[in-house]
Amino acid sequence: MTIALWEPLTGRERGRMVGHGGSITCIAFGGEMGEKLASGSNDLSLRLWEVETFKEIACVPEHGGAVTCLAASPDGKLLCSGSNLGMVQVVCPSYC
Repeated sequence: MTIALWEPLTGRERGRMVGHGGSITCIAFGGEMGEKLASGSNDLSLRLWEVETFKEIACVPEHGGAVTCLAASPDGKLLCSGSNLGMVQVVCPSYC
């Protein structure tokens, strides 16, 4: 599946991030995460992307269920994800 980023003023597509094997169910982006975007999917994976290059920089492949929600800590140092099976994971995006 694909995540596309668009220029809000022009409506022009900036680029695409491709990698999930199932529907993308949630993303976390902006703030203190800097130029990173996190995505979760029903393919059971959590992926971290570099927004400027549209490249995948990390993947947590076995979340323990479909990833249904993502939230970054206010300082951007932690990323929390939840699954449809009640599993919660906390990862540090700067180490991915």
